Amino acid sequence: MTWKTSSGERVLLPKEANLFCSCIATAIDFADDGESGLLNYGDPLIQAPFEQLGKNEKYAVLEDVTRALLLETPSCPKLTAINESAIYYVYRWLAEQFDDVDSGEEVWGAQVIAALQESGAFEEMEGEEGDEDGGYLPKMGCLDRDRWENGCEALADRILWDRDFEMADLLGHGTKQGIMAFATMDSDYFQPYAGGGGGAARGAKDRLYRLVRRVADAA
Repeated sequence: MTWKTSSGERVLLPKEANLFCSCIATAIDFADDGESGLLNYGDPLIQAPFEQLGKNEKYAVLEDVTRALLLETPSCPKLTAINESAIYYVYRWLAEQFDDVDSGEEVWGAQVIAALQESGAFEEMEGEEGDEDGGYLPKMGCLDRDRWENGCEALADRILWDRDFEMADLLGHGTKQGIMAFATMDSDYFQPYAGGGGGAARGAKDRLYRLVRRVADAA
């Protein structure tokens, strides 16, 4: 499937794909090391519908969005608060890796910079606030956590159509249809997860891991 982004319908560029898949693969590795087996050890990263899903459902949604971001198809899946916030979750996980800036820069810095360069983000930021070299985005050797977070947010924004999922509480998780209509939001944007919790969801983690590990290791 192809994804509907703020810049049009597309799949991830090669370095974007490598970074996105590397994040998910590493997050699953960490989950397997923890007693709970939960992503980020069960600690919430975002306040959004994706975080309300069960463990197997999260893996199923991540599998769906990852395939959509990697594989070109004639049409795009319908955007929902759940699948858009799933994408944002990956980039928030990445930003958290820079809480220890030295370690984050060593492990993830080169991939983040490569994805930003590939996307043209540095050129777009010229003349923006910050210094003259890339605005407020990071460079290798940068030990400013805020700049690395800015880089992660910039990469997320290149994929997300918008951030309506952040208004889930404000919009009553879809119950305030009048406001949503005024904001030209689809009436079913906040629809509950409809994938079910059966065998397909239970097997999603292994399928997802094989997919992202293959892409991450191919770089």
